[in-house]
Amino acid sequence: MFKKFILKNGLLVQSGTVSTYLNQIGDLLHQKVMGFFYLLFKRWEFGYLVMGFLLGRAVILNDMSPFAIPFFALMYHLKKEKLLYISLAILFGTNLTDSRHSAIIFSGMVIYFFVQKWLVTKNKADLSYAPFLVSLSMAIPQGTNLFYQQVNEIYPWVMAGIETALGFILTLIFAQSLPILIYQKDQVSLNQEEIIGLIILLASTMTGTVGWTIQDYSIEHIISRYLILIFAFVGGGAIGSSVGVVTGLILSLSNTNAVYQISLLAFSGLLAGLLKQANKLGVAFGLVIGTTILSIYLGDQNEIWISFAESMIALVFFVLTPKSLIKQIATFIPGTSEYHLHYQEYVSKIRSVTSGKIDQFANMFTQLANSFKEISAPTRIDQSEQIDHFMSQVAEKHCQTCWKRNKCWNEEFFKTYRIMTELMTIIETKGKITKKNIPSEWADHCVKSDQTSFHLMDVYDSYSDHLYWKNQLEESRQLVAHQLYGVSQVMKDLAQEIQKDGKDLGIQEQQIHQALERLGLSVRQVNIIRLEEGNVEIEVTQPNCNGRDECIKIVAPLISEVLNENIIVNNKECQFKKDGSCKMCLRSAKTYEVDTGYAGAAKGGKWLSGDSFSTIEVSNGKYAVALSDGMGNGERARTESKATLELLKQLLQSGIEETIAIKTINSVLLLRSQEEIFSTVDLAIVDLFNAKTKFLKVGSTPSFIKRSDEVIMISANNLPVGIIQDIDIESIEVALQPGDLLIMMTDGIYDSPKRTANKELWMKRMIQEIESDLPQEFADLLLEKVVRYLQGEIRDDMTVVVSKIDKYQPEWATIKIPGLSKIERERIVN
Repeated sequence: MFKKFILKNGLLVQSGTVSTYLNQIGDLLHQKVMGFFYLLFKRWEFGYLVMGFLLGRAVILNDMSPFAIPFFALMYHLKKEKLLYISLAILFGTNLTDSRHSAIIFSGMVIYFFVQKWLVTKNKADLSYAPFLVSLSMAIPQGTNLFYQQVNEIYPWVMAGIETALGFILTLIFAQSLPILIYQKDQVSLNQEEIIGLIILLASTMTGTVGWTIQDYSIEHIISRYLILIFAFVGGGAIGSSVGVVTGLILSLSNTNAVYQISLLAFSGLLAGLLKQANKLGVAFGLVIGTTILSIYLGDQNEIWISFAESMIALVFFVLTPKSLIKQIATFIPGTSEYHLHYQEYVSKIRSVTSGKIDQFANMFTQLANSFKEISAPTRIDQSEQIDHFMSQVAEKHCQTCWKRNKCWNEEFFKTYRIMTELMTIIETKGKITKKNIPSEWADHCVKSDQTSFHLMDVYDSYSDHLYWKNQLEESRQLVAHQLYGVSQVMKDLAQEIQKDGKDLGIQEQQIHQALERLGLSVRQVNIIRLEEGNVEIEVTQPNCNGRDECIKIVAPLISEVLNENIIVNNKECQFKKDGSCKMCLRSAKTYEVDTGYAGAAKGGKWLSGDSFSTIEVSNGKYAVALSDGMGNGERARTESKATLELLKQLLQSGIEETIAIKTINSVLLLRSQEEIFSTVDLAIVDLFNAKTKFLKVGSTPSFIKRSDEVIMISANNLPVGIIQDIDIESIEVALQPGDLLIMMTDGIYDSPKRTANKELWMKRMIQEIESDLPQEFADLLLEKVVRYLQGEIRDDMTVVVSKIDKYQPEWATIKIPGLSKIERERIVN
């Protein structure tokens, strides 16, 4: 046993060493071969010369050669540096067919070349003119030839016109397909027209091999079947049959005795593509069976064996084709796994570039915000310097020419300075000065007391105006800085969101599609936008259910079961659809839900209240309740409070952080008018995943949380927005529980008991006495109790907003299907 064990290990080591050496030799050989092909086709561009030679030799309908001049025209624009060699290759190919064709093609190439040179001098050389110039370059030599030979029959002229029309069409086709080969553009996929155009180009090139045989084996048959194998293996039955039809048609045009090639190649391509699931073996089997069956039906025994041998030779080339080439072709064919991988890489690259650009802009906005913040930093004003400035201006105008100048400013300097300082204090406190309130000491001391006093007042007024506009400018800069910071943060969040790798969710979409069909639903399309836990978004399209609410009763419960997460119907579009379909958007149901009620009354029982409230759905799974009390009452106060909440709503929904949003509103109100315009802001933001609530209060009254028999007060002491520049925003975070009632109110309710010593205890007692837990009913009852307490007198605008936090309860239970597997997905912790 010991010897066998040693022998076995030795053999394993030797086989591993041999395998390593063989792999190294294979890699080296592959590198040498690929280096040769790179040198041959990439650097020397030998492939274009081969194409030019074969297209110059290609002839259809025994007398037409419409491929050479269109190819030359496209090469003039795409590969002008190789045009001479390509032209020689084309002429060499045409010389192998017919000298008359060679002369006509040479003349057409010369005409096209010189016409393009003439257009260059006119600055009109463009690829869009190529089809028309090709037709002209083909028509002139052929017409001249027929006219010179004095041909009077109609048929040659008709054939010349057909060849000219074919040249026009082939130029358009080559213009679509040649750039794919030359530039290898980094596109996501080829559309159907580009694929067909590429096949026509390859089949046209293959026509140049017509008549070439090796021991009775046709070169064009081998190449055509090889192309079918490649495209059927990559794209399936549809692409395989399309390639078969196109190549068969063009081959039949070049050889009228081979019309059967259309059906043979089309059927073989279809059969090979249908068996692509069995990999290369299935595709090979489909091609051999397809060509053999039609060969038995159309030919004799000798032709059957020749056709079989041609198919086998094509199979050998197919097996030897590098996987890298097949994968490269597959990346451009929609529906293939390589295409999906290439598409994901393409999208990831675009996402990275876009994210980088957005991040650059975000950093730029941050730098701009810092610049504005540094510029608007308040400078400390030295009061003594300011007083000296005022005095120097007065002294310069009135004291320079005064006969008492030396006595006032030299002998009695401190007395003069003291009296002028007192005079400035009077101006600052009273705003203006008259002859009556000029101090008598100043009148006795200064011989120009009236002029100096009034001039000092003018200087102070000018300074006050300057200081006011300077403050306004600083506030504007602060507003810009806050806005730039907010925009910068939003753009950074967007860059991070874009940077998240997109994943192919086709398998999960198919699972949901099959699960819905197992319940008997006719589903047209399932599109998964997001599948992260807690952030699911799915679009489902199905025929209109005519009011049966299948989306709520069946689709959402079933998807909730397969995702193991509560899913709700966010919105649906079922009416006025021309195609009779119903499109629904389903998303994750949050752990908690909020129900809100509102009650309010205007001062004196009037119709319009100055209070406003709003509920805001924030995109990151949060729910905001906002309340604002405008200054005063009536329409103006209503306008201010409503505008405040509307701006707050827009800022929050755009992703700007709450504190920056409120500071922005404050700056806007400060800049809007010189009059006193301010509003309170009471904001509660509930996280629907964990019920944590952030309270931001700016000049607002306390809020209350009713939890069973307990009442908790949330309060903050700060000024409303729109009064001072640097407002104090106090943030309080509280973890709410299911069943909690959040009560927010304006000062019209909280301050209604004027003679009550402790308003907090009074309000808590009012809240505890209400037994209802329905938000709307609770709001109505609390407002009614306050109005009754005031004996029907409404002294100020009153508004109360009540929100109830509860666990989310789905309307329908999930649907369990035996054997239905859960969908696997990545989980994200919020």
